[in-house]
Amino acid sequence: HAKAEQFNRAVVVRKPTDNGETVVTSIEFFDAQGDTVLTLFGRRTEGKKQTEEWQSICQNLTEEKLAMIS
Repeated sequence: HAKAEQFNRAVVVRKPTDNGETVVTSIEFFDAQGDTVLTLFGRRTEGKKQTEEWQSICQNLTEEKLAMIS
């Protein structure tokens, strides 16, 4: 279980997959020491892109919006 008071910072991260053609986007939450507390991914099938809805959610997040989560 993650506790909201553990969250110090959150960022949207985009990483290429092993095949190099697909990019996976996550939202990663860190504590005050910089350790990962929680990582959120959009559901996807191997080799396919994440849903447009998830990509849109991540695209619309800004540092200010993420800071309000913590």
